[in-house]
Amino acid sequence: SFFVKGEGKAILVSHGEWYTGYKGLQEVVVETGEKVLTRENIGEVRYNEKEQRSLLHFEIFHGYDKVDPGDWINKLY
Repeated sequence: SFFVKGEGKAILVSHGEWYTGYKGLQEVVVETGEKVLTRENIGEVRYNEKEQRSLLHFEIFHGYDKVDPGDWINKLY
């Protein structure tokens, strides 16, 4: 986990050659190096009361290459 100025706390999760990144967290509830399971709570998303929207930024990487998360999300349904 780490902090991104202007965006809040962030987490990078390793899945072997794949990584998922989560920026815009208010709180992080996992420790660096901790193993996490599918659907496990890893943190609390920041919420902008004025705009009434959450501020999560989600990314998927294969190595150093960004992958469109929309392709993955669409496969889930």
